[in-house]
Amino acid sequence: MATGRCSYRAMKRQALIAGGPALLERPTDFAPPLPCVMRDVAAAVALGKILVAERQEARQEATRQLQRAALAVERGLSRRWAAARALQRYMRCWLQRRQHCKHAASARIARWYQHHAKRRQAALVQLCLRLEAMQHTMSPPREAPVEAPQPPLVETLADRGLRLRVLGLRQLVSPVPPPLHRHSTLLVELQLRQRSTGHTAHSTSQPVPFAEAAVAWPADTALVVHAADIHDWIGTVRLLHRTSDGTPRCIGLVQVPVDLLQSPLATAAHSLTRWFPLEKTAPSDLVRGDARIELTYNAGAPPVQFEQLDWSNVAAKTNSNLSRPRRAASEPAKERPALGLDASTSTIKMELMHLKQKTELHTIFQRKAASRVPVLSKERLLELQRIQAAPAAYRALATAMEAEYQSLRAQLYDGAKN
Repeated sequence: MATGRCSYRAMKRQALIAGGPALLERPTDFAPPLPCVMRDVAAAVALGKILVAERQEARQEATRQLQRAALAVERGLSRRWAAARALQRYMRCWLQRRQHCKHAASARIARWYQHHAKRRQAALVQLCLRLEAMQHTMSPPREAPVEAPQPPLVETLADRGLRLRVLGLRQLVSPVPPPLHRHSTLLVELQLRQRSTGHTAHSTSQPVPFAEAAVAWPADTALVVHAADIHDWIGTVRLLHRTSDGTPRCIGLVQVPVDLLQSPLATAAHSLTRWFPLEKTAPSDLVRGDARIELTYNAGAPPVQFEQLDWSNVAAKTNSNLSRPRRAASEPAKERPALGLDASTSTIKMELMHLKQKTELHTIFQRKAASRVPVLSKERLLELQRIQAAPAAYRALATAMEAEYQSLRAQLYDGAKN
């Protein structure tokens, strides 16, 4: 019985440990158990509860160990992240210091190179000055070349032909250092532009070696166009300087209105030959010198018409048959000696200012000489008839033109007073 009890208890313990509660169920077909069996069953049930509690504690302990391991892993990862951030900050600071050192070294090298270039340029200028001084001391002094007189033009302009020509240059200032301007050349670009249509004609001369003294330009440097009305044209002369690299640069220009041919400044009938100072192309540039420009226009002979007149009673009614003193022909204005080869810069500027003022007054107050009989086209006649047919429009147009004339006249007087 004891053996059976021991074997039963062992079996019961093993069943409790294995977790098989089905063996603890009480069969219904057996007889009621004995008291000793009941005690064994109670002990086995208590032991089973103890084992269940131990199993739960073991599971909880394993869970806690897993949590502690996870926390340890997280602490390791956070330490690694902190170390990576510290290393990144250190590398960033190191790179910044290295870049700053590079920039500082580059700035020092640039400053040294600038100083070195300035020293080399100053030494080169000093060497050039020494060479020029040695050349002047070793060679006899050269006289400035005198401008050769231009031969008279033999060619004849066509009817209504307008010619713009450059005769010479003087008192030029080189835009490059002295050693380099000896290998440079000069070019002249001529332009005649029609204001009403915007039509332009260009001409470029052959290159001439640069010289700071007077330069006589070749006779073939001329631009000829056909101009029906000289008041509608304006001439421009540009002086180009070309160095050894082959890129021309404009160092001065002159604008010559063609209607100066009908002003008192004309040196001959429909001819103008004067010295004009070259204007600056930029405010920082220097005054480069003067250019002698010739402007010629062939107006052509006006058409002559004869009418049949009755001379039978003219002598009886008038004294037209008596001899009258003839008026002396008005001589054209000659060029003043102040604008010759020996003129100073201040005199040339003053003459140019007077030239512009006289040109403006001549353009405004002197009536233009009609070189041909004005003829209105059919479209212009129809437009004029439409304007005259409407009195209100005609009066409004006349009023607007009168107001514009009065404003321009007041502006002119104010400018003359100032």
